[in-house]
Order: sequence, then C-alpha cells, then structure tokens
Amino acid sequence: MGNVGLGHQFSPKFGMNLSYSRLRGENRFRGRNINAPLDGVRPDPSAGNVTQVESTASLRGETFVAGINFQVPARRLMLFANYAWLKQETDADGAFSLPADNYDLSSEWGPVSGIPRHSLNAMFSTPLIRNMRLSINAGVRSGTPYNITTGRDDNGDTVFDDRPDGVGRNTGRTEMTWEVGGRLSYAFGFGQRPPAGADGPVGQPTMIVHRVGGPGGGGITGSFGGGADDKRVRFELFVSASNAFNTVNRVGYSGVMTSPFFGQPTAAMPGRRVDVGVRMGF
Repeated sequence: MGNVGLGHQFSPKFGMNLSYSRLRGENRFRGRNINAPLDGVRPDPSAGNVTQVESTASLRGETFVAGINFQVPARRLMLFANYAWLKQETDADGAFSLPADNYDLSSEWGPVSGIPRHSLNAMFSTPLIRNMRLSINAGVRSGTPYNITTGRDDNGDTVFDDRPDGVGRNTGRTEMTWEVGGRLSYAFGFGQRPPAGADGPVGQPTMIVHRVGGPGGGGITGSFGGGADDKRVRFELFVSASNAFNTVNRVGYSGVMTSPFFGQPTAAMPGRRVDVGVRMGF
C-alpha cells in the first residue's frame, strides 16, 4: 500500500488537503467448488459439492480524497467538507463465495460489491444565540455494485450463480443515496471551573443523564460550548436528528434475472430518527 498527501493552510480560517493512495492485495481468500461437475461428471462421484477455501484471490484499489475546512474560532463557526473517489476491484467476494465457473476464474475480476465510486460529506456548525448551537451534516454516495445472475445453472455445476454471457461480476449499480442530519443544543453551567492541573484533568468525565429515542444517535460530543465550557458543573440539552428529511435510501437490490424483483431494491436504510437528551459534565 502506498499513500501520498498534501495539505495547506491558506489562511488562519481556510485550509485544504489532498491525498491519493494505492492498495494491492495478494493471496486473499476465495471459495472454489473443487468437486463441481465437468462435462457432467464430478471428479469424486461419491461426494457432492466441496468448497475449498484457498488464498488465490487478488485486490486492487485506488482512493483520492479532497477536503476543505473553514473556521472562525472567535465565532465558534466551522465548515468541513470532503469528496472521495474510490476504485476497488477484486476477483472474489469472500472466503466462501463461489465463482460462476469453478474451472475458469478469468471472468471473475470486477468491482468490490457495496463500495460507492463517489461520496461527498459535509458538516457545518455555528452558534445561534447565546449558549445555543446548530450543527448540520450531509452525505451523498453514488450507487454501489451488485452481482447479476441468470438464476439458472447454465454450466451444470449444480450452483445457481451463473452470469449472462458478456456480463462481468458486480456490474449492476444501485441508486445513489443521500442523507441530512442535524443537532441543536443549549449549554449552561454553574460554578467556576478550576485551572488545568489544579483539580484533576479538565473536561472529564462526561455522562448521559437522560435520552429519549433509544441508544445511539444522540450526537454526544466532547465540548459543551456556549457559556458552559468554563463552568464547574456543565449541562447540555440537545435534540438531534438523523435522516432528517426521511429520505428513502433503497438497498438490497436483487440481481437474479428470474426473480420478479430483478433490478429492484428489497429493503431500505433507516428512516428519520430524532433523539432528545441531556448530558452533564463536572
């Protein structure tokens, strides 16, 4: 694996970074049916399918990332954004995944399933009024590869994973997905905070006092912000949302051509979720 990066802070407020990496993997695990019928005859007629896990697969990958950051410390305003281009290709989907033709692996090279080629993420955080802060995050991802199969055992190896003629592995593409989330918080505190080192480490510990909406998704962060950071006892009231616009991000696309759901999604990523909570630090 090799990586090269470049970063520059153009001003105290604005900076940019670029990075490029290449990945090469050899002797990766793949599955192969070593007792698949050949011309209708199994090598060992007394046995059925025998999946051999062997280290004969390869992986190639390239990643390019460009990011920007904009900060105004005096106003506690922050903006971060990054774009990523990923190209990952391999000739096996895993240790127990079988190829379409167990005696000819030349057609197995293709994209890694579930990896988007393009992704864009951004985060913006700014104070609203005294002690109140708003943070917004958003992400967009291009469609991801999935495998297309005929749904039949065309080559007679007793495994129904054959692809149509001329169709490579993982050449199907899902729809793009996107999501917007946010967090609104109000911080306050009591008492004067001692100087660093005078009474143990500053900024510890932090604990959740109450949350509505289930575990996770609360957007807990290390800094209370507002007028609470210099207080001995600090509180924060917050409401956070993931997938705030309740976007339907479809997943689980069927690649089986004989299925009535061929080329269609069979599931969706989680919908809107809102968490309300309180946290305390001292």
